Amino acid sequence: MIRKLGRKSPVFTPHQLKGGRFIKDMLVALPAPPAVSADFVTAVMKQVPKSEYPWEMDGNDSVGDCTCAWESHGLMLRTANTGTIVIPTTAQTLNLYSEITGFNPNEPSTDQGAMISDVCAFMGKTGLLGHKSIGHVPIVTDQVGPTQITRIKQGVQIFGDVNLGVNLPASAETQFDAGQPWTVSGDLTIEGGHCVGAVGYDNNYLHVVTWGRLQMVAWAWVLQFVEEAWVEIYPDFVTKRGVTPDGFSLASLENYLKAIQG
Repeated sequence: MIRKLGRKSPVFTPHQLKGGRFIKDMLVALPAPPAVSADFVTAVMKQVPKSEYPWEMDGNDSVGDCTCAWESHGLMLRTANTGTIVIPTTAQTLNLYSEITGFNPNEPSTDQGAMISDVCAFMGKTGLLGHKSIGHVPIVTDQVGPTQITRIKQGVQIFGDVNLGVNLPASAETQFDAGQPWTVSGDLTIEGGHCVGAVGYDNNYLHVVTWGRLQMVAWAWVLQFVEEAWVEIYPDFVTKRGVTPDGFSLASLENYLKAIQG
């Protein structure tokens, strides 16, 4: 199968670096993430029963729009857990990529990928199909260690997902094709930057969505190949009861972001 990458390396501002590297009292006061995350994936499976893999490629088989494909997948996950699922089409996802980067499908040279920060900024200003974020912040801006692993787990549990930027080794595609977890083995030559969405975790693996499928990722792989991680606040992840599926209010999510930003 032909697949594309497309994540540009991040360029963090000094303030973003501070937010990603240092934790404030609000963050450390939050409950420790459970050993196994809440299940946000089953709700998607139930509303898209046509396939074992309800996610779509959204153009990422031929275009480097992984950053935007994840925004479409994230929209599916959030809305499935709070009501009726919203499923962007491939055309709508590619249009998002065009709006952010200037990509023209008739001019292959314009397929240059995107920085996650630019996509997050666009989602806050314009959004996708009427769904806009009200805040975003990086939670990983340097080498991943135990503290950053905890932040990723907290991000998944509280926000439903985490937007991950990875440096993808060649072995990842081989393992993906074989239905195997991503582990630190095989050909570790970096093929390029890729964006995946973390949607769950357990003791052994981080669960991410990429190339239309749910992929298991060993924690050692996360430590070696994740370069950045972002969380975004979306009001559409708040249920009619006024809280997220795991019980966080919108105000608490906003306070969480403020605490990281400093």
